Amino acid sequence: MLFRSAAGIQLSPIQPESGATDLSFPGMVAVPPQQIRVVAAPAAGLIETVLVAPDETVRQGQVIATMRSPELIEAQRGFLTAIADESLAQDRLRRSRSLHESRVIPERDLRVAETEATNAAAKLDEQIQLLKLIGMADEGVETLRRTRRLMASIEMRAPMDGVVTIRHASAGERVVASSPIFTIADLSPLWVNIQVPATRLGALQVGSRVILPTQGAQGRVIR
Repeated sequence: MLFRSAAGIQLSPIQPESGATDLSFPGMVAVPPQQIRVVAAPAAGLIETVLVAPDETVRQGQVIATMRSPELIEAQRGFLTAIADESLAQDRLRRSRSLHESRVIPERDLRVAETEATNAAAKLDEQIQLLKLIGMADEGVETLRRTRRLMASIEMRAPMDGVVTIRHASAGERVVASSPIFTIADLSPLWVNIQVPATRLGALQVGSRVILPTQGAQGRVIR
């Protein structure tokens, strides 16, 4: 006791720490999965032009690439054939109704004509959906219906506002259907996956403030 007094040493009871404690841990920035979209080739074909580059900002509906596809030509031919068949079936139905009202044909023949008209309309709708799956927009379908001129190329458009994070294919490359062409991500907000030792988890809780000093950014623990 005399030694502690002579040395100027003072003792005090241990008190629990109060206030926040700064902890430093490594982490990795990640894009939330719900903010990522992959633009895939709607059909097999040749990438004709690539209009955006990685790290470039794009807007929803913007044309980002074009491709040529034999499947597009075949789908358009099927659409035009379905239009002709549907029109012919409707003409037959109108004629059958008129003849049935005049008691020239039996009701069975009228029902056959109605079934053919229904099937033709369903086939036409199927061809329209196929064109849309391949990548043709509504205005393109209507233009094809009006002009009967086949389009050689498909325009690939950005599905949302965001940034091109990966370009998977280049102009002149042949791809199969569903091949990834671009990955686009919305970069606001971002996640940071923080590596915290299990022994330090008790010092963190949901809502705790997180600071990234080198980026001048901050956020909150969400999970």
